[in-house]
Parts: sequence; C-alpha cells; structure tokens
Amino acid sequence: PQFQTEKGRPVVGCWPIAESTAGIQIAIIEFSRRLNQALASLVVADGEQRVYIDYPADFKGPGADLWRADDGGEIHADHFDVVFLLKRGSTYLLAIDWAGTEGNALSLHAAEGAGQFNELITESWSRSPL
Repeated sequence: PQFQTEKGRPVVGCWPIAESTAGIQIAIIEFSRRLNQALASLVVADGEQRVYIDYPADFKGPGADLWRADDGGEIHADHFDVVFLLKRGSTYLLAIDWAGTEGNALSLHAAEGAGQFNELITESWSRSPL
C-alpha cells in the first residue's frame, strides 16, 4: 500500500532482488499503466524509509519491447543484480547491473534519505550476436 500511495498507482507486481544483513530490502515493482505510460521502480526499503529509482517507459502494445530489447513488455527482476549498497548515516550509494538481451547497463546512484535516487553515472556494454 505504501508503494501505491507514494507513486499514485496500483502495484501490478513486486519481486525482491536482494536483502542486506541489516534488513534493508531491495525489490523491483511494476505499477499499472496510465494510458501509454508504464512505470517500474527499484526500491530500497530501509525500515520506514523508501528510496526509488524509476524506470518510466512508453507502452507501444502487447508484447512490444518496453524497458529493454526483447523484454516482451515485461520487467524481468532476475536481470537486476545489486553490485553493492553502502549506507552511512542517511546517505545511500547503490550500484546496479541491469542485464538485457542487448547487453548490460551498470549504474551508480546516490540518495540522501528517503525519496528518489540520483543517477551519478551509467555505462552500457553491448553484446554482439555470435
């Protein structure tokens, strides 16, 4: 319910992808579309605090690519790997490796307290067909 309230959309699916020894949980959430506007978010839940990375996308029709090439219009939580999550005080540093058919996207994000992560850097590696 908190995710729905904070994003103003019903949740379609929620998939945990990591948990720290301190109990911080990381998940991928897919929200319902608004017309052709799709939204998925990665959320770091630390007690009552939640920090998001939003992945908006334009829905082009059933089965069409949405977030990544060949995704069939679905977000795939198993393609996300948490490289690291560091926390000092209320500051978070999060590195994510997001794999797709076309390659990997490695990104580093920072946040001060709850709300939204800021992307510091992203680098992509493309795969060539063999």
